[in-house]
Order: sequence, then structure tokens, then C-alpha cells
Amino acid sequence: MVKEPCYICKGSRQETVVEQTFKDPYLGLIFDHLNDEPEPRAIVVCMDCGFVSHFPTLTLQEIRILYKRYRDVSFRSETGDQYFDRITSLPKDQSLNYQKVQKLNPILDRVLPKRPVRTIYDVGAGGGVFLKTFLDNAWGSWEAYGVEATRAYAELAARRLSIPVANAMYRPGLFGMRFDFITVIKVLEHARDPIKLLKGIRRDLGNEGLVYIEVPSFREIRTLPVDHDQLTYTHLYFYSEPVLRYLCEQASFEVISLEEVPQPAGDWDLVAFLRKSKGRRRKPLMLPLQDYREVLTLTQR
Repeated sequence: MVKEPCYICKGSRQETVVEQTFKDPYLGLIFDHLNDEPEPRAIVVCMDCGFVSHFPTLTLQEIRILYKRYRDVSFRSETGDQYFDRITSLPKDQSLNYQKVQKLNPILDRVLPKRPVRTIYDVGAGGGVFLKTFLDNAWGSWEAYGVEATRAYAELAARRLSIPVANAMYRPGLFGMRFDFITVIKVLEHARDPIKLLKGIRRDLGNEGLVYIEVPSFREIRTLPVDHDQLTYTHLYFYSEPVLRYLCEQASFEVISLEEVPQPAGDWDLVAFLRKSKGRRRKPLMLPLQDYREVLTLTQR
């Protein structure tokens, strides 16, 4: 683990939002000693720009180790196929993926070019459960691709869906083509360099294509238990509307829509649709993106 300045503004002034003293199971997947470091772990907010992150943060090497072991059977208590069957067999009224596809259908039909077959690329495809639901319920014909860092789940998705799924940390150009629709669902919070990831996605997107982003909202710090899975070190950063908008614009995207949506389990998601901006000129960083004092109110449980 390493102590670094703020990812966005490079400032070093920060306040602790929540100190984390619980044993983080994901740190244990990397190295046992990371839970026993003498210096405290915390979710902090930058006092200059308002960005929320874990401090200290994981190194790139530690992230690579984590996602090699992320979905280990001994950790998850079910095999990949059991997970795939459990999620994809949920009744429609209980399936968040099915409900998501139903909301996507009219948007994609209205915005994307009319083609006999469209292409979808799921970045961070997991075991392929979203793509399975999408391919079963999307309007029109689709050709699907995915990328997944954990080998067992990349192989699971490829086998169960009979589609190309790259086992890799995402980088642009893995399939040597551009896509009509790219989904980035619960991925950006795991990325050490989200602007770099978004720039890569822009390169993989067709000129008339659409990007769908779903990321947990920073408000979960208040609504979820302190040791909840989504507050562990798998999530390096915690996003708000102005922060997510800024990062997308820095990657030369136009934000078509961005909203904060409450979820049934008490968590909150930010949902955004992006397309390539016509000009590549980036907006200057205007500080603060959000008032850090607003973030500190999230400790009031």
C-alpha cells in the first residue's frame, strides 16, 4: 500500500471521513499483513477538490494480485457456474439486470445507428451474467464481447455465452475493433487510473456509439454498514455527480445524462450515458468539485 496525493488535484490536505479498523477480507487476498499495518486505514476526502478515496491506496501490483484471487471459490462459497445459474435464473421482477436491460432498450433503439447486428462490449464482464440477460432480452440482434481480469470468470463467461472474453486488465484495442455500445458497470471504482481507463474506452467506441456507466455513489458511506463489501479496499474511489462528470469530460466524453439512483438494498448508484465529444478540448479544473464539508456529514450515522 502506498500514500499518494489526491488523484484529481494532487493536493495533500485531507480529512478522514471513516476510519476503517475492521479486517478487510480483500486485503487478506493480497497479503495477510495488510490488515495488520500499524498506520490506520481510512476513507478520506480531499479538502481542496472534494474527491473521496481510500488512504493509503493499493499499488498496481497489489491490484493485479487481488483480481487474480477475487472470485476464488473458497472465498465466495460457490463455484462460478453456481453463481452464473443463481443470478441468471432470478425471476424478472427480482433481476436487476433484467430491469436494467428493459430501461436500456428504448434508449439504444433511439440513439444508436440502425444496423442488422450491433456490437456490445462489457468492460469488467465478471462471469457474464449481465451479458447473458442482455443478449436474451435486448431488442434486435447483438454480437457480444467482454474483458475480465479474473481468469476463472473470463473463462466462465466465454464458455457459458460462447462469446470472446479477454482475460486481462482492460486496455484499448484488445479486439481490434470499435463497438456500438460499451458498458462499464461497477468497474470505475476499482480502477487506479479512471481517466486512463475512460480514454481507452473512448478509443474502443465507434463514432456514433454510446457508453453506459454505473458506479456506486459516495453516499453509500452513510447508508451502508462500515464493513460493507462496497466500502472495502476493492473500491479505491467513491464518486459523486460532479466528480464523475469531470472525469468523463477529461477523457473527451460528452455526458448525455447523469443521475443518482437509490437501490433496493440501501445503496446508491450513479448512472451515466456518454458519447464522444465533438471537440477534444478539456474543461479546466475548477476547485472545489464538491465541498469537502458536505462529505464529512456522511459520518453522521
